[in-house]
Amino acid sequence: MSIWNWLTHVWVTPWLALLLYWLPAGCAAVYFLALTFGEYKKELHVRRDAIEKGYNFSSEITVGLLLWRVFACACPVINIFTTVFYFTPRFFSGFFEALGRFLSISLLPSYSPPPRKNDETHK
Repeated sequence: MSIWNWLTHVWVTPWLALLLYWLPAGCAAVYFLALTFGEYKKELHVRRDAIEKGYNFSSEITVGLLLWRVFACACPVINIFTTVFYFTPRFFSGFFEALGRFLSISLLPSYSPPPRKNDETHK
């Protein structure tokens, strides 16, 4: 086996699979699992309130929604978009907020002149 074949078939392929499929699939799975669990807890609370107060309740979490989320985790292109546009901004939002606060620090302190005294009031 030549070095070129080893590099392109043995060494690069697993890393590409990890980078382009497994990492986004894992991130999308974590995001969708946390999102579904949060929505379920919220709907459970709303359902309990509806039962206590005698209101109608209709769940927004459906089997189709759960199947879509599983499909989005497993499909190679969709899980990359899910990771980039949904998971990453929410996961790194604290980092980006802190970075924004750090980058907005002024180099010189702010200055505002003291208020002027009205000459007519002091006569």
